[in-house]
Order: sequence, then C-alpha cells, then structure tokens
Amino acid sequence: MDVDTISLLFFLYSTFHINIYLYIHVFWMAEYCIFLCWLNLEILFESAFMFA
Repeated sequence: MDVDTISLLFFLYSTFHINIYLYIHVFWMAEYCIFLCWLNLEILFESAFMFA
C-alpha cells in the first residue's frame, strides 16, 4: 500500500460518507415538507367542512 492508494481510498471513503449524509438529509427534508403540506391540507379540509 503506497501513499497514493491510501489517499485514494480515503478520498473514496469520505465522498461516500458525504453522499450518504446528503442523501439522508435531503430525503429527510423532503419527507418533512410532505408531512407539513399534508398537515396544512388536513387543517384546510377540516376548517372547510366546519364552515360548510
């Protein structure tokens, strides 16, 4: 194992981790936004039925 191989492995490892982190972060944010939208729709529908 020379220095180039070790640095390449480290580079791959770090980018892999960053990709997973970003993927989880983006996925979680999307889920959160969908949840908030669903909650708002639920509140809108319920208030609409109340006043109808």
